[in-house]
Amino acid sequence: MSTEKISETELQSMAEQIKQRPTEFIKELIDLLLESLQEKRKQEIEDLKDAMLAKAQALGFENLSDFMQETQVKGAAKVAKTPKKPTRKIPIRYRDSEVYEDTWTGRGKQPKWLVKRLEEGRKIEEFELATPEAPPATETDEVSDEAQAE
Repeated sequence: MSTEKISETELQSMAEQIKQRPTEFIKELIDLLLESLQEKRKQEIEDLKDAMLAKAQALGFENLSDFMQETQVKGAAKVAKTPKKPTRKIPIRYRDSEVYEDTWTGRGKQPKWLVKRLEEGRKIEEFELATPEAPPATETDEVSDEAQAE
């Protein structure tokens, strides 16, 4: 396998030469390159398979299927998942006086209801709560509260 690298100037030179060619030539070149890429990938996969088989046989396995079966049974192929970081509920800082459900934490883009009220000439301070409220409890919060009580 050749690891010869093409310099940036060589690539630019090739690109300039290709730009001078007709569209049909470029399409044919792309087709040839894609075909070469597929053949190269097949060969690399075959080489990898042969190397894996040789290592598996060196460990006493007859074939790759036996090796894969052994690793799955013992769990060697499992990847540990990172635990999710618990999300913190952000308290509500703004509430629409006309529609109780319209709330905003003060983070991110202003919601449409607030933008509309501000365009009507109202001030943002009119919607600010004296003390931020905890967001409404969800079903999962209620379940975890019950679990803690036990």
